[in-house]
Amino acid sequence: MGILYVVATPIGNLEDISARAQRVLSEVGLIGAEDTRTARVLLTRYEIRPPELISYTEHNRARRIPHILQRLATTDVALVSDAGTPAVSDPGIELVAAARAAGHDVVAVPGPSAVAAAVSVSGLRVATFRFIGFLPRSKGDVRRVLEEQATRPEALVAFESPQRLLDSLAAIDETLTETRIAVCRELTKLHEETYVGTAAEALQHFAEPRGEIVLVIEGADPNAKAPPVDASRSTRPIVCPGSAVLANRGGPAGTVKVSTVSPLASPFVPSSDTGPPAAGNSTTSTAAKARVTGRRRESSSSTRRTAQVA
Repeated sequence: MGILYVVATPIGNLEDISARAQRVLSEVGLIGAEDTRTARVLLTRYEIRPPELISYTEHNRARRIPHILQRLATTDVALVSDAGTPAVSDPGIELVAAARAAGHDVVAVPGPSAVAAAVSVSGLRVATFRFIGFLPRSKGDVRRVLEEQATRPEALVAFESPQRLLDSLAAIDETLTETRIAVCRELTKLHEETYVGTAAEALQHFAEPRGEIVLVIEGADPNAKAPPVDASRSTRPIVCPGSAVLANRGGPAGTVKVSTVSPLASPFVPSSDTGPPAAGNSTTSTAAKARVTGRRRESSSSTRRTAQVA
């Protein structure tokens, strides 16, 4: 039975192809390419003449998969994309699954990756990161992704088109104003550029963006201090990782009870109060909240009466 090779190809500079990738592409009986014209440029450069070169895309995969599986019965097959690694944010994943289901070995031939390249040159905190493919198209979905990112420690990596870059930068500026980002454009190509700064600064830099773009958005700083809390204005505990719960316990004005909490608590997220208080943690009981609320109302009414008399 034949082997399906998933072959990474250059993301811009044709010199980035590996010797192993060249050998595999020259030995297989069929190459499935995202765009045969793009693939032919690479194959011609290295004098590779496959017996069969066909397109494999999002639109024709339903009819291509049976043909490729049939050819795998007698020969090895290589899958390539226009640039980078196939099956990553790419319809190749369905072919990989079908080949495995049919009992064929699937072998990776690793190489260039726009994601890895962007992360490596960003200079941001990227010890951990998550890749989501292209950012969502709808503004509401983009906002939700960015709002979630505000509290996540890992960096976010996403592809973006030049036509949508400015809108995406505006959304990042609105949601993650002070967050550092890297805009990596045309990686490994003649006009390669990596811009690092805030989204507002990137908006000023990219007047007419062009080329293929990878965005790297830095995650929340796990060592950042919690913002100052005015205990007299809140009766709900504010939980910060590794710090403390601050809560008005219904005592004299300005009284604050502080006790250590687990660093596993979500940063900057108010306590849900969904269960019994943990041992050693300071929480606000229902009765205490009622007493505090009553005092505020009395204090507010007294202030209004004093103002009226004056």
